[in-house]
Amino acid sequence: HSLLENDVTSHGEQCSQLQDTAAAFHRSNHFMRDEIQERAQSVINRYHSLQEPMQIRRDNLEDALLLYQFLRDTDDELAWLAEKEPLAASTDLGNSLNAVQSLQKKHQALEGEIASREPVVAALASRAQQMIHSGHFASPRIETSINELQERLVQIRDLASVRRLRLLDAVESQMFYAEASEAETWLKEKRPLLTSTDFGKDEDSVQSLLKKLESVERELRTFQNNVDRLAKLSHGLVDRGHFDSQRIAEKQTQIEGELSELQALAKVRESRLKESL
Repeated sequence: HSLLENDVTSHGEQCSQLQDTAAAFHRSNHFMRDEIQERAQSVINRYHSLQEPMQIRRDNLEDALLLYQFLRDTDDELAWLAEKEPLAASTDLGNSLNAVQSLQKKHQALEGEIASREPVVAALASRAQQMIHSGHFASPRIETSINELQERLVQIRDLASVRRLRLLDAVESQMFYAEASEAETWLKEKRPLLTSTDFGKDEDSVQSLLKKLESVERELRTFQNNVDRLAKLSHGLVDRGHFDSQRIAEKQTQIEGELSELQALAKVRESRLKESL
């Protein structure tokens, strides 16, 4: 179109020369001066009549260019969001404290990326509004496109928020499981001392075994505080509807049961040792 405009503009000088020539014939009283003037004016009028359709075509081409640039940019953003959506919607919560913390770092980076796209989408929305308000011929298509982009951005932002909260829950549950594992290891270490079949061979050996048992019983009483603290943590998670509530409750019940069993074994062993005196 620019070539056409340049071509038309280049004929402007010729029209001016034509007008001057017709005027010269008119001043010289040429016998065909009226016909010459009429034909020259007709050519000039036709030349000027090109300006309006040429400007309309330029405006339409510029509007089309704006449209395709806008659609390209919105498609780029939609493609980016489609690429990131599986990450925001992931249900992978790790299987250890280290794994969950690693996932948290990756998710924080993802949320930062999503936040960085918000100004881009806002700028596209502003461009869309300007085109629509100016009466762009593709206003319905523009509105549909920007609405889709904004909705997808909100959707992936909501998915990311939900995943962030679930990862926070996963960190808490993995902290609970880590402490629970330590508790189970400690309880397992104490069991052989309380299930021993050694009840002494004489009074001195029995007294020695009783002292060892008293030491273990003191450890069990002290360890009760650890189990109580673990219970408080597990109950807090269960009461607020943690996604892994059932397993957490089962693990807490198991630990409490193992501690109670060891306490009962300690009493049985104490009774048996005293009987051996």
